[in-house]
Amino acid sequence: MAMTWTTVKNLFEGYLSNRSFSRWTVTRYLREADAFFAWLAKERGKTDAREVDKDDIAAYREFLRSSTRHGKALSDGTRRGMVFSVRRLFLFLAKYEYVLANPFDGIDLDEVTVRRLRTSIPEERMHRLLDGIEGTRMTRIRDRALFELLYGTGLRAGEVCGLDLADVDLANGTLFVRRGKGGKDRVVPLGANAATWLDLYLTHARPKFGLHRAEGLEEPEALFLTVRGKRMSWAAVNSQLKQHYTKSGSDGTVCAHMVRHSFATHVLEGGAGVKQVKDILGHACFESTVIYTHFSVKGLRRIMKRYHPRENELFTEMTEEERGRIVRLLRGAVDETE
Repeated sequence: MAMTWTTVKNLFEGYLSNRSFSRWTVTRYLREADAFFAWLAKERGKTDAREVDKDDIAAYREFLRSSTRHGKALSDGTRRGMVFSVRRLFLFLAKYEYVLANPFDGIDLDEVTVRRLRTSIPEERMHRLLDGIEGTRMTRIRDRALFELLYGTGLRAGEVCGLDLADVDLANGTLFVRRGKGGKDRVVPLGANAATWLDLYLTHARPKFGLHRAEGLEEPEALFLTVRGKRMSWAAVNSQLKQHYTKSGSDGTVCAHMVRHSFATHVLEGGAGVKQVKDILGHACFESTVIYTHFSVKGLRRIMKRYHPRENELFTEMTEEERGRIVRLLRGAVDETE
């Protein structure tokens, strides 16, 4: 049996789905593996995965370095991700012996890359954005509840879109996130402000969505709905966010993931522990949380001043007598062994 892309795709898709990868992750892996096989057939004249060797991988990496998208060169992160998607494919093929050897074996994929700091929205802009979503229209109440929830919990856009009515416990102030990134469930605390807006949305706005549909709601269990009564998608969330962000008087690029990053940055700058933020965000390791967040210099200074044992107000740096002795020592006025 020839291991063409069509054959490999079916096998790989089944494998990824069984490993509890999210729908978006599966789509990305397949799209980037498809790009590799299209290049392989066109540039290298190969259509069978068993024919791929180390030279093909090296040539593909060189091809990506000179590739562009929308008139711009591919970023380090984009190129790296595309190569790693292909590597994951061949790890799968080699593990289950669909290929005799993994062409990635022995290849060093580490490159010197410049990591872009993930951008957060300043606190003042976040307040202006959220407070600017005013009015009694059902879509305004939905959007206010949606973005108060995003900023108040740090959930991913896909996780918020996947919430069902049964996942919200307003009485206990918690959300149950089912099958987050990596297929893991977790419980997230729900603040009073976000809970107030959610209650308002559930009581007065959500019942009005999809009323014109004779057949009823398409997904009646979904928490956030479109006007037509369908579950909101991450694309719809980003679209609404951009509209409200512009109306609030802010400019520049914005997306739902920036709201998640803003949550992490702002609570860490306020003194929250990395472990607690890690658990709320649903990260598997501390490294993800540390890389994911960056502090302003002002925030770092505030935290150091408050928590460092040699920086806070309880620590006396030195007496005036000690200071004078050190000054004299530096001027050569006294013996160092004094």
